Amino acid sequence: MRMMLVLAECKSMTTTAKKLHVTQPSLTYQLKVIENELGFKVFNRTRTGTSLTAEGAFLHETIKEIVSSYDEAIRLARAIAKGDAAGTIRVGINDYSRDTISFFLNVAQSGISFSLIPCGSSDPMKLLREGVIDLWSTSDASMDDAPSSFRFAGLVSASQSVFVSPTHRLANRSSLTVDDLKNETVWLWPRGTASNGANCIRDELEKFGADVADFIPGVPAIVTAFIDEGVVVYDAGYLPPSTQAAVQIPLVDGRNDVLGLVYLASQSEKLRPIIKNLAEHIPNNQNRTITSSELAAERIVSVLDEISSTVRRGGMKDIIPLVEYGIELGISAHHLLNRGLLAGMNATSEAFQKGEIFTTEMMAAVATSNLAMDKLQPYFAAEDEKPILGTAVIGTVLGDRHDIGKNLVRIMLESRDIKVADLGTQVAPEVFVEHVRNNPDCNLVLISVNYTSYLKNAAAVVAALQKAKLREQVFVMVGGGAATAEFAESIGADAFTTTAEDAAEKAYELMSL
Repeated sequence: MRMMLVLAECKSMTTTAKKLHVTQPSLTYQLKVIENELGFKVFNRTRTGTSLTAEGAFLHETIKEIVSSYDEAIRLARAIAKGDAAGTIRVGINDYSRDTISFFLNVAQSGISFSLIPCGSSDPMKLLREGVIDLWSTSDASMDDAPSSFRFAGLVSASQSVFVSPTHRLANRSSLTVDDLKNETVWLWPRGTASNGANCIRDELEKFGADVADFIPGVPAIVTAFIDEGVVVYDAGYLPPSTQAAVQIPLVDGRNDVLGLVYLASQSEKLRPIIKNLAEHIPNNQNRTITSSELAAERIVSVLDEISSTVRRGGMKDIIPLVEYGIELGISAHHLLNRGLLAGMNATSEAFQKGEIFTTEMMAAVATSNLAMDKLQPYFAAEDEKPILGTAVIGTVLGDRHDIGKNLVRIMLESRDIKVADLGTQVAPEVFVEHVRNNPDCNLVLISVNYTSYLKNAAAVVAALQKAKLREQVFVMVGGGAATAEFAESIGADAFTTTAEDAAEKAYELMSL
C-alpha cells in the first residue's frame, strides 16, 4: 500500500523505484500482482509517466486512511504497552495538547508516576471506559456533549493573541476582534493540531472568506516566522524571541481554551487527589510567559524530533520543509544528521529487525533520509571547513538543584555542533576539575548558579581549576538567576550571559579563538 502511495505521488515508475530503492522490474511486477488480485487497473501507464485510474483514485484515498489508521494504531498499542506499569497514571493526549504535555513534564517531580499515551484516531472516551487510560487531556469544548458519566477538571485557561510586525497597519491597536482580521492573511495551526479555540477562530474567518494559511505541520511555535507574510494567531502566553520584533495584541472575542482532564465519574474518589496535586503546580509552571530561550530550545528539540519521526514514517513530502526550518533555526547540518536523520533511521532499523515494519516501510524511510541528505550536502562542506571547537562541560553548582536554564544552554550549544558534557545539578568543584583533567579537548566550562546563597560555590569552581593548574586550559562562563556581570568578573570568569541564545553565541566565539 505504501508503494502505491509513493507511485501516486511521483507519477513515475523510474522515480518511485529510485525512492524505494528497488528495481523497476520488481516494482512493475508488484503492481501487476496487486492489479490482478484487485481485478482492475490502478494506474494508467504511458511513456510520459503514470496516473491514477478512476478506480485507483478512489482506492488511493482509502489506502491513505488505512495506512494512517494503521500507523496510529501501532503507535497507540506501543504507548499503551509502555504505560502498563503498576501504579502509573495513564494520560491520553491528542496532537494539539502541547500545553498539557508541557505542564506534565514540568510536574514530573510531583511524586506521581504517569505515562502520556497518544490517542490518535481512537475515541478517548471509549479508552476511558475500557480502562486503557485513566485521564484524558483536552479542552472544555470537547465536553460540550459529553455523557453525564464523565467529569472535567480544568487546569489552565489559554487565550489567543495576534502577532504582527511593528510596521503592520494593526500594530498600534490595543485589542483586535476576529472581524478585524478578515482582510488579512491569517496563519494558524492546521486543523487536527490546533486547540478548540484556534479552530473556532478559523471557522469564523472562513465564514468571512478570509485568507487562512497553515503553519508547517510538526514545526512548533512559529510565532514570528510568518509575520512578514500576514498576521499570526497564537497562544497569548508565548513570548516572541527578542531577536525578532513582533507586536502582540489581545484577540478579545477569541474563545479561550480551558485545558484540563476528563475522567470517569466512577473513578472520582481515586483521581481527585491526584488532579488536585497536579493543579497545585500550575502557578509556577503554566500561568506564565515562556521566555525566548525556552521557546528557541523548544523549537530546536521539536524540529529534531519531527525530522526523526518523519524519517520513520517515510514522509518524503514533509522532510525538506522540516530540514529547511532546522537550518533557519541555526541548527548545524551535522546536528540535524545525528539527532534527526540518524535517530530516525536507527529507530526504523530496530523496528525492521524486530519485524514490526515491512520492507517497503524501511525503503520509504531510507528514501526520505536520502532526500534530506541531498538538501544538507552543501552545508556539510561549509561546516567541515570550520575549525574544530573542542568540547564544553556544564553544570549547576553544589547545593543548587535548578536545571532548566542549564538544560536550555546545553540544547543551544549542541544545536551549534558543540559537544557538551552535562554534569547535572549540585556539582562539586572537584567534579568540574576531574572532568577537565580527564578530557584534554575540553576548553570551556559553563557554571550555572541560581541562588545568591550558592554564589560562593561558583567562585569555588574557578578557584579549584586555578589550584589544579587547569584554569589556563579553559574558558569559564557564568550564568543563572543569581549571577551578574560584576560577580563573573570578581571570580575571574571570562564571560557572563543572561540568556541561552547569548550563552551559545558567546561560547562559540570563545571556543573559536
